[in-house]
Amino acid sequence: MDALRQELPYPVFSVGPCIPYTSLQAAEHHAGREEEEPYMAWLDSFLSVSNAQLDEIAIGLAESKVRFLWVLRGDAACSGVRDILRGRDVASDSMVVPWSDQLKVMCHPSVSGFFTHCGMNSTLEAVHAGVPMLTLPIAFDQPIVSQLVVDEWKIGYGLKEKARDEDGVVRREEITAWIPISPYAST
Repeated sequence: MDALRQELPYPVFSVGPCIPYTSLQAAEHHAGREEEEPYMAWLDSFLSVSNAQLDEIAIGLAESKVRFLWVLRGDAACSGVRDILRGRDVASDSMVVPWSDQLKVMCHPSVSGFFTHCGMNSTLEAVHAGVPMLTLPIAFDQPIVSQLVVDEWKIGYGLKEKARDEDGVVRREEITAWIPISPYAST
């Protein structure tokens, strides 16, 4: 912005990113459907959470006794998590689905928390919707975005590095311990 201000003869202001609040139609892209081009499937497969971490998240959510909607790409991942949850006392109206219109869900009044990897788009949607976050960054800019959410903006709680075991996995106890004292408990 500073570089633009120096070059242009008129005032320059940062606007956005702009979230389409008034147009929450279902997205045309649906990660669970057949794509015409192979590169679309490649785009959907980038940077996965380890199976060990998925298991810990699933058990942590189940043990929290809080209802949840978990959007989890891939039939195998959804199936594995459903198998873990099936044998546990999970809130009866919890769901695991392969896709959702995240912005529309985030803006729903019954959503009181968001467990996120801190991708920039997801974070901006949560900020826009006024939904507090539980952050579990994986890589790239996500730890920085998590730090903004937790330390600068103070609109979330971060599952910090100290909560990870020697394999880098955040354990279910840390997840379960945080949720009951958070806004999630009100749902």
